[in-house]
Amino acid sequence: MSYVIRIFERPYYYEMGTLEFGTIGSSVWFVIISMTTVGYGGMFPSTVPGRACTIVAVLIGAVILSVLISVIDKSLTLEDKQKEALRITIQKKRAGRVIRYALQYNLLSHKRNK
Repeated sequence: MSYVIRIFERPYYYEMGTLEFGTIGSSVWFVIISMTTVGYGGMFPSTVPGRACTIVAVLIGAVILSVLISVIDKSLTLEDKQKEALRITIQKKRAGRVIRYALQYNLLSHKRNK
């Protein structure tokens, strides 16, 4: 997309005497910023084909970001069996703490009674 936008925009900006879209790096930067919906506004397409390509890039970016967020959400969400295992593990940790404190208290009280 960066290269296509550069092809359409470079002649226009060359006529205007500016360096917008002059390098492939600036075009890649523009597409990345547009795809992530940040859109600083420092660069923008002025030709109709450049604007059309930018719209396509923004839509592709929205789809990619939504899929990425969905995958991250799915990987962080526990299934029912995992939730049950976590609940049991927490209960066993609590039970272990109670037993440890009870034994410590019992040893301390036993030492005091001597």
